[in-house]
Amino acid sequence: MNAIGADLIAMIHKGLKRLETDFDAMVIANQAANFSVGANLMLVLVGAQEQEWTNCHIAVKQFQNINLAIKYTPKPVVGGAAGNGAGRGCEVSLHGAKIQAAAEAYLGLVRSWRRLDSRRRRFEGDAYPRQ
Repeated sequence: MNAIGADLIAMIHKGLKRLETDFDAMVIANQAANFSVGANLMLVLVGAQEQEWTNCHIAVKQFQNINLAIKYTPKPVVGGAAGNGAGRGCEVSLHGAKIQAAAEAYLGLVRSWRRLDSRRRRFEGDAYPRQ
């Protein structure tokens, strides 16, 4: 599923460090059916249930910092998205110097999609929520 969590953020951080000395550019891509499903919502849910707000805040801050590092690195970072790139996966691509997306790439911020999907389930398939 390629959910973005601490392990993926650490991998991107290591890649950016190696980019400084060993390479001329970096491509963030994979060979999976989907680029990324976005944030690991299970970790967010568990953190919220356990009221570990500090950990949730740290996770968000780490993700923001890695996006800024991608954006301001002196060498180019290219987002190579294919399939679905939702939420955080889309954000990683957008912060790069360029995006080289596949013809069948669907990138977007997922907040509205998730909201529409939950409404659809709540109202048993109605196109518009009842008032």
